[in-house]
Amino acid sequence: MSNSKTKSTPILVFHKRQAPCLESAERNEDQVVFARELSNGGYEYASFSTQEQYANFILEGNTHCNEHLGVHPTHTYIDIDCPCSLAVLGFNKDEFITEFSKFVQEQFSKLLGIKVKKKQLRWSDSCRETKTSFHLVVALNDYYWKDREQLKHFIEKIRESSLYRRGFYTFVEKNNAYYQESAIDFQVYTKNRLFRTVGCSKIANGIQLAPYKKKLTVKTILDHLIGIIDTEERQELKFQKTKKQKKEPLDLDLLDRIAREHGCTVHNTEGSLITCRNLEKERVCTLTGETHLRQNCFFVRRRDGVHLFCHGCPGHSKLVHEFDNQTEFGTYESYKSLLKTPDIDISVIQKYMKESIVFIDSPGDPHYVTTTTVPCDGFKNKLVGRGLVTCQNLFHRASDIILGSGKNEIKFSAVLAGLAKRRALPCYNKTVWLPFARRSKTQPTLDKNTMNLFPGYSLESATGCDWKNRRFEDTMCYQLLFRNLCKENTETFEYLVSSISHKLQKSWRKLPIAHVWAGSKPATGKSSLLTFLSRIFGVNQNQKTCISFSNISSFCNRFNNIMGSNLWISLEELKSNGKLREFDNYLKDFISNPFTIQEKKGVDKTYTRNYSTCLLFSNELNVVKCDSLDRRMVFYECSNKCRNDATFFNALYAEFDDIPTMKAIFEYFLAKDISQWNHRELPVTKTRQKIIAISRDINLRFIEHLLRFSVLSDIEIEKSELFMMWGEFTDTEGIVHYRRDCNYVCSMLELTLGIDSENSRYSLKRESLLEKLREYGITEI
Repeated sequence: MSNSKTKSTPILVFHKRQAPCLESAERNEDQVVFARELSNGGYEYASFSTQEQYANFILEGNTHCNEHLGVHPTHTYIDIDCPCSLAVLGFNKDEFITEFSKFVQEQFSKLLGIKVKKKQLRWSDSCRETKTSFHLVVALNDYYWKDREQLKHFIEKIRESSLYRRGFYTFVEKNNAYYQESAIDFQVYTKNRLFRTVGCSKIANGIQLAPYKKKLTVKTILDHLIGIIDTEERQELKFQKTKKQKKEPLDLDLLDRIAREHGCTVHNTEGSLITCRNLEKERVCTLTGETHLRQNCFFVRRRDGVHLFCHGCPGHSKLVHEFDNQTEFGTYESYKSLLKTPDIDISVIQKYMKESIVFIDSPGDPHYVTTTTVPCDGFKNKLVGRGLVTCQNLFHRASDIILGSGKNEIKFSAVLAGLAKRRALPCYNKTVWLPFARRSKTQPTLDKNTMNLFPGYSLESATGCDWKNRRFEDTMCYQLLFRNLCKENTETFEYLVSSISHKLQKSWRKLPIAHVWAGSKPATGKSSLLTFLSRIFGVNQNQKTCISFSNISSFCNRFNNIMGSNLWISLEELKSNGKLREFDNYLKDFISNPFTIQEKKGVDKTYTRNYSTCLLFSNELNVVKCDSLDRRMVFYECSNKCRNDATFFNALYAEFDDIPTMKAIFEYFLAKDISQWNHRELPVTKTRQKIIAISRDINLRFIEHLLRFSVLSDIEIEKSELFMMWGEFTDTEGIVHYRRDCNYVCSMLELTLGIDSENSRYSLKRESLLEKLREYGITEI
């Protein structure tokens, strides 16, 4: 301990540690505990019996002091600390203090219902060229904070609001993304905190914390002290912790893609701005059409999204990227936070309902749609998706919620009914399920009176995972597609990857294509493809975008409401028992038709959109019919390299549950350029040729037989000779024909071959028969 004595101050006893100083101050009932910074580092602690003594001590030249904020009541205090100058933030000192003062007054009025006068805002600053630094004490005459934790929650809410005010935040680059950082320091609300006193400075920089537009006097120092001595006529302030709003970072790749669409590239950040540089010497402004040589554009983040501005076109802006709506409640389950709030007001319940419930004003079927959170398939329940639940009644009977009692009783059912009758809820006239990726370059159009029940892809909203360093080509999923399912054929692999990319980027556009794996051996990974797609296109556990059928009868069942929200349908283990051929027309119509009839038991049929793409898997070859002119089916060939390879498949399924890996693959498909891809140019494989051969019509095969063995040139034959040729052909092919009489067979062949008989003789012309085959795409004779 050391002693210090002056004319105007009593003897001070300095302590090297806080604890003995705090004990001494409590014992002596001292009003101020402070810490003096030492030149060799660290602090020494002492106390004064009155605040005036502490103020005089500072005026005597002790300018390295910090007020100790212990457990005593305090004013509201804010530390503004920003690693850039005021000019970069877009202000001078007077402008910043004026704007921030208005902002603080708005927040007090909104959150606490208190009107703050301008003279109650005590400003001091220690700004320099490279840093913005202010202290603000809100000295209210009638209020005080006793619980520092509640003050912290209050400041946290102000910090969230500051992220929507240009100049009150900066951007920090991390993990290839820009994160917003409020200028309000959140680390100064801990227990036993030291807060620099006005008129003092740090030894390291010597910059004084000067009062704004005031001289440093005893009164000024007293006005800027945070601790409150007398609380008898003051009211304690309380503020309950609220749900923290999630603030997603701005992805650098996304920003750069948007910037390039407007002729520039992302350069740097300056305060609350994301600055850009022109790609070429000249840039045509997308806001006004003017040509600029030196004027650059910049991005500003606002509540609704990212806006584009141009230095050369002041007064013009454009929303170039829209955010998800972020609300305080947002989901049905948010009512649980209301149950914990004492003396809740009906306006808060109304706000909860307006943010989490939508009313569908359909004359024949009025109902509600509410938002909920549902885990996604896989990912060990670590990835949570958004769910939309449709119901006729909410808070009905036993599910109703009652708060308060007596005259203060509030029923959720009554509040909801009142909002619905006044149409005070978000209101639509009908609903539709329209899948799309929010960050895709192309977007579907939707009527403003129609609500989309598609909740969005869960991986698209996944944040906080380090996926930037993951490459699709280095994953087991890549090996599954390229090696196992495409047999390292670059043509079929590119077609498969482009198909998946198209499905993700333009989910609402159905391609009339089916993907077929036939004639392959078991355990090559065919079924793993559907698991892979269920992760990429996953929404939540309540909406299955990928489903599987084990037989064609289930697939063709009339009660097919399960297909109402599907993007991929898998037909597993198809057998060549004739059943698939019986439903061949149904299958082809399902593949091609963008609409389908859906039926649910007890409900009328509906004619709805069909977004599903078929995947057909079979170990047998003869499971589908296909001719050489077919443009619906793509045939792939599997590799046997990793059959029953436990090491590979264990690693593969571990990737299926790894969020960063699947997020990286999702972004790969979302960003892939498919502008030059033509889905009509089907790859040709040996499997396709084999299936075309065995699917060929019996009559066309008979024409091939004639051209190879009998009609080597133009000939004339009798009906009996034609029948004998047919018999030889059926015997050669092993076909059992039950109508072997001459007249029937010849009549059938006349119709098929397009020939007429004259005096029971046929004229078979080779060129005419070849032309007949060419009509069906058969050219190899």
